[in-house]
Amino acid sequence: MIVAFNDISTRYLYDDKYKAIEEIQRGLETLKYLRKLNPLFKLYAESTIRYEQLAPGYYFNQIFHEKDEVFSRNNKTFLRTILKNYNKIKGEKNVFRFRNEESVQCAWAYRNGHAVFSFSSQKEFLYEQIKGIYTTEDGAEQPAAIENIADIRHIDIHKDLLGIRKYESNPKHKINYGWGSDMDLSDEEAQKVLNTAIAAGDEKKHLIAKYKGRYYSFRCHYDNCYHGYIDDTMPENLKNKADRGDE
Repeated sequence: MIVAFNDISTRYLYDDKYKAIEEIQRGLETLKYLRKLNPLFKLYAESTIRYEQLAPGYYFNQIFHEKDEVFSRNNKTFLRTILKNYNKIKGEKNVFRFRNEESVQCAWAYRNGHAVFSFSSQKEFLYEQIKGIYTTEDGAEQPAAIENIADIRHIDIHKDLLGIRKYESNPKHKINYGWGSDMDLSDEEAQKVLNTAIAAGDEKKHLIAKYKGRYYSFRCHYDNCYHGYIDDTMPENLKNKADRGDE
């Protein structure tokens, strides 16, 4: 799950303090959901994610001094954490331009086919795509659209791009009850293993993983939904692949 931070979205002001708090909270709920889907989720950025002014007369640091009933303690902690802990983007020379603002982070996302996360400081940042101009290092320009995540509904829209998978238990794999191969993991644990599983072959319909010394297979039965089971008898080439954890 690779999502770059749209730093352009921090360069525009909200109409007022109350709108700023409302929209920052919208963004945080979206990021929390991504973190729930993948506990290791971090945004990608070139450098420390910074936010200066949120609205006329209202600056970013002031949000941490709001009463908890206005901006919860949990949100304050999560906001600090998600902005400070990020995966670093290196060596991007191209830029993406929205209006008169440029971003190498957005360019990196566009060039590599990834999505961006945006705070909704402009109405365009609430769209499922952000449109602008992509400029290469040698000055060549082309229209560009980047898949955008600014609201929880965008996560479902972009679930294929994000590689989101949903584990669903199947009665036939229930230990001492089912008629198929056993699954010994809880639904929560199985979801975590599914998140890290890799494709057995060329398609994503069959995924494999190694977890605590055992091998597991996950089969897609609908959309992005999978059931899974212990598969210690999978072929040696697949075991080796699961051992390496690469595709």
